Amino acid sequence: MSKLSQYESFVAIVRTGSLRLAAESLNRTPSALSKHIANLERDLEVQLFDRSNKQMVLTGHGSTFYQSSSAILKQITDSERQIKLQKGTVAGQIRITVSKSLIGSNLSQYLNEFALKFPNVSFSISYSEMLENFSERDYDFAFRIGTLADSTRLVARELMQVSPTFYATPDYLACFGQPTGVSELSTHRVALPHFEMLSAEVRGWLKKHGFSHQSGTHHYMDDVNAIKSMTLEHGCIGFHLSQSLFKLIANGTVVPLFQDNKMPAKQLYFVYRKVSYQSAHLQTFKNFIIDKYRGAG
Repeated sequence: MSKLSQYESFVAIVRTGSLRLAAESLNRTPSALSKHIANLERDLEVQLFDRSNKQMVLTGHGSTFYQSSSAILKQITDSERQIKLQKGTVAGQIRITVSKSLIGSNLSQYLNEFALKFPNVSFSISYSEMLENFSERDYDFAFRIGTLADSTRLVARELMQVSPTFYATPDYLACFGQPTGVSELSTHRVALPHFEMLSAEVRGWLKKHGFSHQSGTHHYMDDVNAIKSMTLEHGCIGFHLSQSLFKLIANGTVVPLFQDNKMPAKQLYFVYRKVSYQSAHLQTFKNFIIDKYRGAG
């Protein structure tokens, strides 16, 4: 067993917070990773994880070792990228973090198109609403909605305007009737994100148009896919980005509501690091995404 494999196992456990998830990400068995950690601790003569609880919590020595070992792995990855850049090869893994709200949007189509065009490229995608630290998580790109904090190390490129909408299936509307205004939603069951998760602009719009988030009939969820799933079962009215429903709207699976009175739009950003060089596959992907959204706009 190589030191590199031990370092990879250790860093993966820290980043995923789980022995099982780390093993899956590395295509190894949990027992193999446990052995890697045990051998590391034996060689270093320190304990890397606090085993007093069920979670994988780093000790002080573990935190120090994580910083150095992750830096070593990143240096190796960067060296491999530089070699491929010099060869002009569009090949390698692209690490992306995507807002959950974009599931079902054109982005999925664009990622598939890119993968078909460049078969030696693969994606590692994390779905989250947080703009995680690029250095710690080692992401190459992020797709995020709304206002972003200023950063001298990141570029946030505007791609398009997106806005949420209420929607329902034809079966739901046939059974419960179609509301003609937002204020009428108090007589319907609605599934939407927790109110505090919505932007101030959207919350203000809903309040202005008479939406009562204190209704005892509404469902509140922290996952847009759960909202969509429940809505597609014809049991409620849903809430989602209209851009992420375009296929379902086009084929008649769902009907958007209140189209004459749309909610405030927000900016979709394409985020990446300011760097002096990018490997061929990252540069190619960046240009591909920018061109796609420019064409869609």
